[in-house]
Amino acid sequence: MTLANKKILLLNNQGLNESGGGVSMIESLVFHLSERNAVTLISEGEADSEFDGRFRNVKFMPKRYAVLPVLWRFAPLLSSFALQKPLKSLVSGYDIVIALDCRYAFALWKYYRRSLRVYISLSAIPLVAYHDCLARSHRALVFLQYCLMERAAFQRAHLSFTSSRVHLAEVRKYERIRVNPVVAHPFLASRSAANQDAAAQAELKRALGAEG
Repeated sequence: MTLANKKILLLNNQGLNESGGGVSMIESLVFHLSERNAVTLISEGEADSEFDGRFRNVKFMPKRYAVLPVLWRFAPLLSSFALQKPLKSLVSGYDIVIALDCRYAFALWKYYRRSLRVYISLSAIPLVAYHDCLARSHRALVFLQYCLMERAAFQRAHLSFTSSRVHLAEVRKYERIRVNPVVAHPFLASRSAANQDAAAQAELKRALGAEG
């Protein structure tokens, strides 16, 4: 596969005016991929003037989802199913779809079957959700839901990536995945890092089967 003249879609769960590893990864992906391809970025949340000039061809969808009070314990999983509806109207035959959140797992399988599906796991999401949960009695259920979603994302993607070898070890330990994700860090950190680390660049190209 030659990574040029493709229609590429990025699915992002963060607001584009936020900071952190996720937004940095998105900036790097858009910067690199848009040189030779048509890139569309979908972000959850409302349009914000602060991202002007950093991203082009951005589409927004609602970030919050209403969950019935009786079902609040299953909010993570229900929000993943709810994401399918707003994404349905934004599907338009992309060659490559890159998801940066495990809640897109079911949409990847349902709407992008003909696309090359890529999943990038930026952190140990089930562990983060477990520690962020304020209700101690609810932590195990939250952990299980995110494990199921991320495992589905890994299994339904043609290619998958983790941000570090430590993260990869966590994924294998807690999620029991059957695929073999590629460790992408630090290749996508910046243009300079990519040029300096020829071995990481070559490894990623082999994983993608990409030329050029």
